Amino acid sequence: MSFSEFHNIAAEIVPVSAGAAGAQTAGALSAVTGEVIIDREAHNMPLSAVLLIIWQATLVSTHTFSLAYEVDHGEAANLSDTASLASDTAAVVCTGIVAGTAQDGVLAIPLDLGGAKRYLRVMVTPTTSAGSADTVIFAAAFILGGASLVPAV
Repeated sequence: MSFSEFHNIAAEIVPVSAGAAGAQTAGALSAVTGEVIIDREAHNMPLSAVLLIIWQATLVSTHTFSLAYEVDHGEAANLSDTASLASDTAAVVCTGIVAGTAQDGVLAIPLDLGGAKRYLRVMVTPTTSAGSADTVIFAAAFILGGASLVPAV
């Protein structure tokens, strides 16, 4: 491996939109299922991934914002045979500091795809501790890596 390959992470990974995004207000928060079903075979069957959930929350002081997620996999292209690959019921990602101040971040979830089936999809569920005052914006993407063939860049 050459020196330049060690410094070119883009040559080793494939970023893929998960199609799960939303802008929601507390009191009306709901799960968002990814509109994109990822075909691992189209990406040379990667053996690992990182699910990234990028978020921004505007919270009342001391209120919390949590993200739950589920990554499903299956052999059917429409995921009619879906099974859960990974999930978390509610990871608290931030607490309001000053009312009305936007905070942002990225929740990164490492995934072992060694035993995963061909197709992947994510569902993201935002939760806040407030009844109606807080707002959240989020989007999800996968970074795929460890494929049998290095992607073309």
